[in-house]
Amino acid sequence: MRRTWIPRLANYSNNQVILIFMLAIDTNETEALNRTTEESKLYGDLLIMKLKDSYRMWTIKTLSAIDYILESCSDQIGQNQSQPLFLRLTQDVLVNPKPLFQLFMRLSNTSNERFCAGAETVGVVVRNPGSIWYVPNYVYSSPNYGEYCQGCGFFITFSAMEELVQYGSCLEAVMYIDDAVITGVMRQQLKIPLMKIPENYITWKGPILESITRNETADRYKQYSIMHNQPQITPTEYGEIWNYLHSNNLL
Repeated sequence: MRRTWIPRLANYSNNQVILIFMLAIDTNETEALNRTTEESKLYGDLLIMKLKDSYRMWTIKTLSAIDYILESCSDQIGQNQSQPLFLRLTQDVLVNPKPLFQLFMRLSNTSNERFCAGAETVGVVVRNPGSIWYVPNYVYSSPNYGEYCQGCGFFITFSAMEELVQYGSCLEAVMYIDDAVITGVMRQQLKIPLMKIPENYITWKGPILESITRNETADRYKQYSIMHNQPQITPTEYGEIWNYLHSNNLL
């Protein structure tokens, strides 16, 4: 990411975007902890949580990141004339910096100071214990999550962030499907509006590289802010996809 879209996003935004990487590392993983600590000293953009990382930690990681931003970035946020926004991205997405920053600016200049925004979906609660999305009935009894933002990338305003963190701190049990929990269940309880954003915000078609090379209308990929690759890709594949898109003027 540091070698692909991050420098270009910084350029387009004139460094108006603050980037933070959320990492969870078990304290027993000494080598990994030392390595990331050194990287954090070098770049100053790693939020390291000393706990065993897993899919079940996503909600805690996201709420922790929001809490960190509220506490540590308030000075920078206060200097911004437009509305500050939090954008949560997963590691398996490819960012197209220009349209993403344009979307950032459009959302930050809306009159509503309190909303979540993303590609809207409605999810059914999975009751199969063998699934990574399993949620037992005693944790959440409703059969569905209602409307929420697809998890690979969603926006939250500063005002909504404060409410969500306060609400999350009062929960006895936190479900780990962070997109459904934060932008669905918690958002609805707090009556925070859900803002729909354009369909060309995101594409889920993947693998990205195969999809683009087969597609005669590859230019349409220039419109997308976020491209979610399926299945998850390695860092090497990530770089190859970026290089292909960049060299063919698709970003």
